[in-house]
Amino acid sequence: MQGFRDLVSSERGIFCVVVLFAATILVVLGKLTGDEWIDFMKYLVGFLVASKTVTTAVETYTTKKPQIPTAQDVSSKEL
Repeated sequence: MQGFRDLVSSERGIFCVVVLFAATILVVLGKLTGDEWIDFMKYLVGFLVASKTVTTAVETYTTKKPQIPTAQDVSSKEL
């Protein structure tokens, strides 16, 4: 249940849920076949995974990294 809450708490997740329901309605109305629905869902999940990966990579890259002291910094503090 926590995973679903995480999914719908983001704009990306809400978009994917709305598109999933829309595609399912199109299958019920006969506008999409089952095979087309499966292909569509593959692309939708691929979009979700790729966008999450890019978001995480950008957050990791832009997050300020802690300063690691060098040997020179440590020796100057001891004096």
